[in-house]
Amino acid sequence: MNDSKITTPYSAAKYVNEELKKVDENFKPIPPQMMYNYTIARVRGGKEPFIKWDEKKGVDIESLKEWTTKYVAKRIEKANPKVEESVEG
Repeated sequence: MNDSKITTPYSAAKYVNEELKKVDENFKPIPPQMMYNYTIARVRGGKEPFIKWDEKKGVDIESLKEWTTKYVAKRIEKANPKVEESVEG
């Protein structure tokens, strides 16, 4: 997806879902509503958005990429939990 076309929560969700798909075809896609809640809804509610968003510019692509990297890492970790080794003494 062309970075310049990512301006709305809907296009941000498409971007995140494409990144998830690169890692694992079986990951459940995120809904566009999630991106709306993390951007516009938080700003309008007087809170700091999880992903930077501006009324004129839309979604900040660098902020989205940073958030996506962290989100994908969490999804991978959740899908592949570490098995703790037992220590026998």
